[in-house]
Amino acid sequence: MPTVTALTAAPPDVDEPRQRADIPALKAILAGPSGPRLIHADGETFRVVIDATGADPPAVLLPFDRLFEIRAGAAMRLWRILHHSNPGKNPARLTRYRRRRLTLALRALDGLREGQTYFQIAELVTRARILSREWNSHEAREAIKRLVQSAEALMLGGYFELLLQPYRRPPRRMRSRNLNTR
Repeated sequence: MPTVTALTAAPPDVDEPRQRADIPALKAILAGPSGPRLIHADGETFRVVIDATGADPPAVLLPFDRLFEIRAGAAMRLWRILHHSNPGKNPARLTRYRRRRLTLALRALDGLREGQTYFQIAELVTRARILSREWNSHEAREAIKRLVQSAEALMLGGYFELLLQPYRRPPRRMRSRNLNTR
């Protein structure tokens, strides 16, 4: 998950002892054994994993991958909460609309797998009486088909994309630059 903040030991050539932040909450987190931790603060849950080799002095590990911006944002949110500041909006939180759509999609798929027709599923999901003669042109017909397609995609491994939500979009194309490092 890109929102997990990985803590490790800062390399000696990067560590500047005079610049170290004295953060009691971070010391409490680092006091336990290595491995994953959940930090609950201000109604939010922050996921942290501590390197098995330790994290003294602490540093954040940010792989330079396609999820770099997400990982950096998660680290900044953790930094803010450790300093008793507002962490800001959680970009990974599912909206109410998205949660409702996922719920409806899974219900539609359950109905289909139990042998119900799209027509029956539409009546259950929309909670409206649909006349059978109107079904072929009813707006719910295509909507139910899309819900079932979404649920089938989730069932076939697409649920992993929920972990990256809302980060499914392809990364922005960066123009190639010739960087002189002389």
